[in-house]
Amino acid sequence: MDNASYHSVRVEGTKPPTSNSRKGDMVDFLNKLGVEFDMKKTKPKIYEIIKSKKIDPVYKVDEFLKKKGHEVLRLPPYHCEFNPIELIWGNLKGFVGQENSTFKQNDVKSLIQKGFEQINSTTWFNSCNHVKNNIEPKYWQKDAIQDEIQK
Repeated sequence: MDNASYHSVRVEGTKPPTSNSRKGDMVDFLNKLGVEFDMKKTKPKIYEIIKSKKIDPVYKVDEFLKKKGHEVLRLPPYHCEFNPIELIWGNLKGFVGQENSTFKQNDVKSLIQKGFEQINSTTWFNSCNHVKNNIEPKYWQKDAIQDEIQK
C-alpha cells in the first residue's frame, strides 16, 4: 500500500504529541505507553522523552485488514514503481489513448469502462510478477553495490 493520506489515518490515541502539544497531552501519552518519568520535568524535557521512544504508527486501514486476515505491506515513499497498480493504470491509459478518436466525454467514459473490463486476475498476477521479478531485483542489486562502496 502506498502512503497516501487516506491510507495513513492513525488509530485514535496512537499518534505521538508534537512539540506544540499541551504538556498534559504529552504526560497522558507517556502514561499510556507505561513510561516512567519525573512529572516535574518541563514540557520540552518531556517532549525529548517522547522523541527518544520508537513509536511505530498504527493505521486504521491496517487494523481493519488485520481483522480480515490480511497483512499490509507499505511501500517506501516516492517509489511508485513498486506498486503493480501503476502498471495497470499505465495500461488502461494507453488503451484509452490508442482507442480514442473522438475525444468526446461519453466515448472516453465508455473506453475507460471497456478498459476496466479487460483487467482480470491474470493482469494483476502479471503486474505483481513484473514488479517482483524485474523491478525489485534491480533495487536489491543497487543496494548491494552501495553496501560494497560503503565498506
